[in-house]
Amino acid sequence: MKSAGAPTAPTSPTAAPRPLPGVPLRRNGHPAGESSFPLFTATGWIKEGLVGVTGVGELDLATAPLLTAEVRAVCRAALPGDVREFLLDLEGVTFLDSTGLRCAERAELAARNGGLHVRVRPPAARGPRQLLRLAHPARDDQELPR
Repeated sequence: MKSAGAPTAPTSPTAAPRPLPGVPLRRNGHPAGESSFPLFTATGWIKEGLVGVTGVGELDLATAPLLTAEVRAVCRAALPGDVREFLLDLEGVTFLDSTGLRCAERAELAARNGGLHVRVRPPAARGPRQLLRLAHPARDDQELPR
């Protein structure tokens, strides 16, 4: 039986979460136990040779710690040698401020420093996509903004 406040490990988007000790449970932009409309969700996942975090919603000062925590959890859960690539999927981000942008850049840097090849899937929403494009021009190892 799963305890109410048990942290979960990153998994594939379709698989059930695995427990991961030491990761604070703070999802949907609100502390555990609070029930209100989710501002942002960050979901970590692991597949063969690939780890990633998918962000959905508003990535800003209030929600950036969710992305940071999930990226750290994914990077810790990835077994060295088994994972070669990190995907930061921001396609579902609907709002992005400077704090969210900096958080995304730090997530990318953390994965690179861990020896992972990094790809960034840009937001589908026009405003966040343009901000990401201006502040962080695409390189060869990234998916190009639409």
